[in-house]
Amino acid sequence: MRSERALIALLVVGLASEARGQNCPTRDYWLTEGWRSRATEVRNGRASELAVLEDYALTEVGTTSDDKRIRTDVVIIIQNGEMAYERYVRMYENSKLHISWDMARSVTNVLTGIAAQQGAVQLDDSICKYIDQVADDHCAITVHDLLDSASGLEWTNARQSDPAQADSMKAMLYGEGHTDVVRFVVDHPLRDSPGTAFNDSVGDATLLASVVDAAMRAHHGRDWPWATLFDPLGVATATIERDLLDHPLGGTHFWATPDDYARLGLFILSDGCWAGQRYLPEGWLAASTAVQTPYKTRKVDPDLGLVAGRLWWVNRAVPEQGMSKPWPQLPDDTFAAIGRKGQSMVVIPSRDLLVLRYADDGIAAQFDLQKFVLLAMQVAEPL
Repeated sequence: MRSERALIALLVVGLASEARGQNCPTRDYWLTEGWRSRATEVRNGRASELAVLEDYALTEVGTTSDDKRIRTDVVIIIQNGEMAYERYVRMYENSKLHISWDMARSVTNVLTGIAAQQGAVQLDDSICKYIDQVADDHCAITVHDLLDSASGLEWTNARQSDPAQADSMKAMLYGEGHTDVVRFVVDHPLRDSPGTAFNDSVGDATLLASVVDAAMRAHHGRDWPWATLFDPLGVATATIERDLLDHPLGGTHFWATPDDYARLGLFILSDGCWAGQRYLPEGWLAASTAVQTPYKTRKVDPDLGLVAGRLWWVNRAVPEQGMSKPWPQLPDDTFAAIGRKGQSMVVIPSRDLLVLRYADDGIAAQFDLQKFVLLAMQVAEPL
């Protein structure tokens, strides 16, 4: 299996090499021999700023059973491709896998971009091109709709006080849908016409992951995410959980070490390029971090406090919804992958900055992401 993956990876690198010169950013180095680090310089020169960051981010609040608990496991700050700060708390270390929860959706965006770059999928493809036994009216759902979280399928995100049975995600992962997550999602009725309304749905990302998986397996086999992206980046230990029928859980349950996610973050900061080779279509991330029409038109959850791009959360105002920027003190080009229990990967291209946090917060924790990133920016500021 390893040799087959290696051969596929070589073929992919060959394809990517044909894309050289497509406006890939240049860097002084890539991670062929590990990270360059200025952590010692930062610790010596930014001691006061670092103390404030650690006091806020690393001070545990509450107990294990407290819904408002704040508990950080890992913080990593990368700027200009260099490790500016890394801290592992309690049992965590750089080689230990951590669940990402909803951050997995942003990984699914990236893997969809890989498939689009290779021509395996088109954004206007119907899901019925890849998924069997789908209701006729569901065939109007496209890859584009799933990227926009706008399939129109009924999907319920329960409130904290609601019973577990009211949460579609829990039913998919732990209840009636756990054997076949694809069938569970596509058997939901349409609530809206596809492409007309945004719903914060793990189901859409899960369905998208299986659509892309079906398209890419035909070309690269089951391990295509590693052969086409993870192996070239050195993301060695990432794990995509699957259901009993081998469908990927593309909306949650992606496991990765801090180093894995930092490499993915550097790849994103480099506009989908690695070592001068383009893996994502040019313009993919720009489109993915813009507010899409369904979000402007109608949100199923009107109280959602974040602004959505294509499976990323973005720092954009949405006048059509009467919404200002969610993080007004951060640069306009800030975007993030955010997961339950405090997981976050914040990307700021204008600062060439990545801020990663793994956590085990309570479900009602009030961790201030903007404050955290502002403190990280002060720590990473060049001396």
